[in-house]
Amino acid sequence: MADEEVKESRDFIYIGRRAGENCPYVDCVVWLNPDRSQGTRAAYLFKKKRGWLVGGVYTGAKVTADGSSATGMSDAMFTGPWPDKVERLQWEAETSQIDQRLAAKKLREKYHSEMETQLLPLRQTYQRLLRADFTTAQALDQLVLAVLHKPLTAAEKE
Repeated sequence: MADEEVKESRDFIYIGRRAGENCPYVDCVVWLNPDRSQGTRAAYLFKKKRGWLVGGVYTGAKVTADGSSATGMSDAMFTGPWPDKVERLQWEAETSQIDQRLAAKKLREKYHSEMETQLLPLRQTYQRLLRADFTTAQALDQLVLAVLHKPLTAAEKE
């Protein structure tokens, strides 16, 4: 029992998503002190996106004194917005930037995947040539690069 950390019920402000160190994003909260002042800021990696309001105050979670571990966050209830509108707007702007970056990354991954699908027949041909005729495979390498670097004609632009 001595190894377990004591958790106390505390309210928190959800301040949105932020860039994570080893993951695309983390959800950040600011734990409120008993006097309703802002306390420890903490980041958690949730399995799914919560429907929380950025700048919203929530109650019903339990947290360790240092904020490193929390329970009951999925059951937390919205009690109202944080009173400082400027801070809420700043948190929303930071979250919006992360959302835009995540959307752009998802779009790049989609295009990359589509391009790989379209290039699959060429890759298969290249692999067959590598096994059969290395010189022809090198020629195909040079041809592909030459075609990629060639400017588009007027008809190709349309």
